Amino acid sequence: MTKAHLVNTRALEGIEDLIKELGQDSDQICHQAGINPIMLANIEAMVPYTNAAQLLHIAAQQCQQPDFCLQLAQRQRALNIGVLGLLLRNCETLGETLEYLSNFYHIQSSAVSISYHIVYPHAYLLREDAWLGKTPTFQYCTLTFAHCLKAIRLLLGQDWKPAYITFAHKAPENHRDYTRHFDCTVEFEQPDSTFGFYATDLKRKLATASPEIKAHLAHEVTLLGQSRVADPLSRFEQLIRQLLRSENCTLENIAFLSGLHPKKVQRDLKSAGTTFRDLRSDIRLSIAIHFLQDSALPLTAISEMVGFSELSAFSRAFKAKHQMSPLEWRKQQQN
Repeated sequence: MTKAHLVNTRALEGIEDLIKELGQDSDQICHQAGINPIMLANIEAMVPYTNAAQLLHIAAQQCQQPDFCLQLAQRQRALNIGVLGLLLRNCETLGETLEYLSNFYHIQSSAVSISYHIVYPHAYLLREDAWLGKTPTFQYCTLTFAHCLKAIRLLLGQDWKPAYITFAHKAPENHRDYTRHFDCTVEFEQPDSTFGFYATDLKRKLATASPEIKAHLAHEVTLLGQSRVADPLSRFEQLIRQLLRSENCTLENIAFLSGLHPKKVQRDLKSAGTTFRDLRSDIRLSIAIHFLQDSALPLTAISEMVGFSELSAFSRAFKAKHQMSPLEWRKQQQN
């Protein structure tokens, strides 16, 4: 059973105008991506994530603008994510803002998770995509990080800049434009997509803070978040992706982190038509597909990045799924 991940149409604000200014037919591109243009006029509408990602990808290609989503983000309003955006403006510190963002980003999109981590002297936002390797996600990832930059500058001042950006995608033709836009080191073909900054920024006070307003909005966001909580399968997928490169990616640990008994996890997975072993394998291979087609990384590196102990084990699992070896699959895509 496939989960229909959704995204709020606020993420696509202004896309039709930008497409038209770049000389293309916005309605035609929307239809190519499987989105009715009328849906974009409703800021409360939810559309399938895969269609939204396809729309951004097709628009970038047909407009011949590899930095399409950098341009789109410049046109969009900072923190335009409904009541969650209002809450983030009224937090007391940047750290508190990012805590709420990571806990409730599923209100905006159930296909993407954002979490923040501290590895001194840096902290970083980690963007994980449920559809990595299944649909083009580079433009959407670009849009996310462009909005992270825009939001933090709104909260801390326009002179603020990140420490580094990494993308788990192949470098676009105009990759230097990304360095100029983010004003920091930007690296491509990395294991994860991350937005790095100095950990000391987490304690910085926000001039827009209002504890009273925050308390009211936090209650509202919590209720909204509960109404849109991910189904069990999506939650298990997210946890597997987080633990995939470690020895902790086991049924027992997924159950523990979910607050469930392992047998309950097994029953939920059986109801969804899968098993823990099959789900973990499918996630590993979907991420591997992404790196095979969107990077020049060697097979040994890809095998390690998706959690296989040996290249031979990776090759066997891949061939069982796709009836060809990873090397054969990559060559076929190149041809």
